[in-house]
Amino acid sequence: MSDMYAKILLAWGIAVLCITVIAHSQSDAIDLRRTSSLGNGTSTLEELQPDPLGIDVLMRTPDIERTWEYLETLQRWGYTRGYVPGVQTLRMDGQWRISLSEGYTAELTLFHNRDAIFGRGILVPASRSTYATGQVVGSVVYLDLLTEDLMLYRCMLTIRRDIITGSYYAFSPQGMMWSGQARMERSTATADAQGI
Repeated sequence: MSDMYAKILLAWGIAVLCITVIAHSQSDAIDLRRTSSLGNGTSTLEELQPDPLGIDVLMRTPDIERTWEYLETLQRWGYTRGYVPGVQTLRMDGQWRISLSEGYTAELTLFHNRDAIFGRGILVPASRSTYATGQVVGSVVYLDLLTEDLMLYRCMLTIRRDIITGSYYAFSPQGMMWSGQARMERSTATADAQGI
């Protein structure tokens, strides 16, 4: 009987020895060190071995202070043209007419400062005062028109040589929404005629 206990103890001893050797060899392969306290008295272990899958960069917290610098670098390489404010292809200062497919036309005086455009005018034939604000991003004009009775026309127009066309969404104060096509062109109307 004691022979049997001796064999069982020997088997347990060999198993524990094997597990210890395997664990020790793995801990040698992964070099661990203790990092500084996190402020609550606890400390963590940090792996010093290089990331074998190369995904360490993806797991880091984004650095929001450098995001704009990164986007500007991509813009210089030409990857983000049309998404990040870049070189404008057309100056928007002056008199403009925007024709909406639902039958309205906005006669506007616009000002262009860097990538921002803004101004005011009249929506005809309704003769409603209209304010405009938006921006030029590459060859795309984003322009919001807000009338005095709080109708919002949100336009996205593409500049193709002398033609500026695109689409718009209209939003009413009553909660309705619809879409249409828009065309923008320089106007011969004067600012005095619009009361600007």
